[in-house]
Amino acid sequence: MYRIRFHGRGGQGIKVAGRILGTAFFLEGFEVQDAPRYGAERRGAPIFAYVRAGRSSVNERGIVRH
Repeated sequence: MYRIRFHGRGGQGIKVAGRILGTAFFLEGFEVQDAPRYGAERRGAPIFAYVRAGRSSVNERGIVRH
């Protein structure tokens, strides 16, 4: 299973990057889970996006730690 974490600041396209990567995995036949995580919705605020992809069902939940 692939576990990928993006870090950035609001306005840098981190949510979009996570969604694009998740879509690419899906189109290649993977089961995918992607989710952004952020606090206050403002430009410059810290943001994280998580993508999990595997050939079988993705049952993990929560943030990607490693």
